[in-house]
Amino acid sequence: MRCVTSPDGVRLSLTVSGEGPPLVMVHGAMDSAATWLDVAAELRRNFTCFLVDRRGHGASTDAGEHSLAREADDVIAVAAEAGPDAVILGHSFGAVVVLEAVRRGLDVAAVVLYEPPLPVSDGVATANREGSAAVRARSATVSREFQALDHCVAVLDEYTHAVIPMLLLEGANSPLQFREPVGYLARRVAGVRVKELVGQGHFAHREAPAMFAGVLRELLLG
Repeated sequence: MRCVTSPDGVRLSLTVSGEGPPLVMVHGAMDSAATWLDVAAELRRNFTCFLVDRRGHGASTDAGEHSLAREADDVIAVAAEAGPDAVILGHSFGAVVVLEAVRRGLDVAAVVLYEPPLPVSDGVATANREGSAAVRARSATVSREFQALDHCVAVLDEYTHAVIPMLLLEGANSPLQFREPVGYLARRVAGVRVKELVGQGHFAHREAPAMFAGVLRELLLG
């Protein structure tokens, strides 16, 4: 187990395994680094995988105050630990955090975004707010994360100006709430590539880790 300290003093827990170019994996809400363990095992001969517990999750600490900017700074700190040739993979809210890190100057080889729930329409924004209400009593951390998505509305256009190579993943069976933001980015980000995960939904990395790992090999190693 390794740790990286974020600029505001939060200690971020890292599980590192495998060999090869660095691949940082950023989990979504109501999750932890453990969500990636099966995928990392599949990729152990292809990548050095950095599985990060986001602040307030798993073995990482928390600073109390939560914002998307602080989460993005966490990703930038982990990327610096992994090295400049790292690829950063984010799932769901974790993908939004990665996108915000890009906006704030993240400099890596590429980013892979798996269904970031950006509030690109009233329908997606409503679904996000309903998600926040549903988990508020169960997890203050996750509730804050859903609320942080409101920040994205003011900077959606900036997200489309990314110059880092971007790959988008979407499950063929995922709800519109997750597919719509992928389409939004695909139409606006120059040079973006989109891969549909046939027969999968929002959690292909957990439900079909071998397939998911194969897609990453195809996209990142050719």
